[in-house]
Amino acid sequence: MAKTTATAHFSKLQRAHIDLTRALSALPPHRIIGNADGADVEAPAGHLHQVFRLTAAYIDAGILDTMNHMATATDPDWLKIEIILGDAVNDPDCDLVGQLERAGVRFGLQAQAA
Repeated sequence: MAKTTATAHFSKLQRAHIDLTRALSALPPHRIIGNADGADVEAPAGHLHQVFRLTAAYIDAGILDTMNHMATATDPDWLKIEIILGDAVNDPDCDLVGQLERAGVRFGLQAQAA
């Protein structure tokens, strides 16, 4: 997709956020009226699957963006770093900085921005 004047100034993560919100706004949830029938049960499941797929793609973009902006030791454990960042999505109270430092991230160093 070619960059236009309106979108050229967005980072990849900002673009992913815009794409997520646009896609979600185009997926209104199914409204159940009265007692649910088979279609009423299947429609929300399909809707939630689409929302999950879109959200997972956005989370992946956020993790990749974060990883691309980290300063690391000589031989960081990138898989471990990715897992730590992914786990933090489910546990915002984890010791994120400590875990990342143990995996080879060096906070305070100049990051190599991609």
